[in-house]
Amino acid sequence: MFIRGEPARITMRQAHIQERRFYNVVTAILNWRLLNLSEGSPAMKLEKHSLSILEEAIERMEEGFATLPDVSAEYDGERLQSVLLQVATRMQDNYPYFHPQYAGQMLKPPHPVARIAYMLAMWVNPNN
Repeated sequence: MFIRGEPARITMRQAHIQERRFYNVVTAILNWRLLNLSEGSPAMKLEKHSLSILEEAIERMEEGFATLPDVSAEYDGERLQSVLLQVATRMQDNYPYFHPQYAGQMLKPPHPVARIAYMLAMWVNPNN
């Protein structure tokens, strides 16, 4: 199909096959949304148990920095909560990347260990 220096050429049949595949993917996504976002279907719940494990891990990690002087940052907790809740509301219309029925899903849903380890690393260095 690709000859050095020339653009790729596809036959009408190949174009029809690609168009059909695209149509099937879009149809599957729309059907999934209709099925799973309709009234009466059980709501999906985000896993939250790992947050307590993350908190325990942060406390354990903090013990390793006990010899350093305190550099606690001051912030307005109410303002932080307000902003974070606004962000959460805006994120409600994101694609459900984590959900197995999302067409762009990875091979497996993200494991809680991956999320916790990532957050733990972000606690030490949020710039990366």
